[in-house]
Amino acid sequence: MPAVVFGAFDRHNLGDMLLAHVAEALLAGRPIAFAGLADRDLRPLGGHRVHALPSLAGCRDVADVCARIAALAATTPRGEWIVTMPVGEPPFYQDVP
Repeated sequence: MPAVVFGAFDRHNLGDMLLAHVAEALLAGRPIAFAGLADRDLRPLGGHRVHALPSLAGCRDVADVCARIAALAATTPRGEWIVTMPVGEPPFYQDVP
């Protein structure tokens, strides 16, 4: 299972792209999945493939969160972790139900 590293790796600027390279060096030998707010493939520009985390935006109660997670679980291989964005509405995730 890869280490999930979440950050602003999905933006095309030197500092954000460099941080992903530093994380890769520090976790040398371990599989890494880079996660951000948006799906991006910055490999042609010297960056990394970045996967967006699934959103829980619009969930109004525990039943909504459970339904969203169940839908994700239906397409996730057995034994894999499901990692999502926080509960609430982006970008500040306030007013959590």
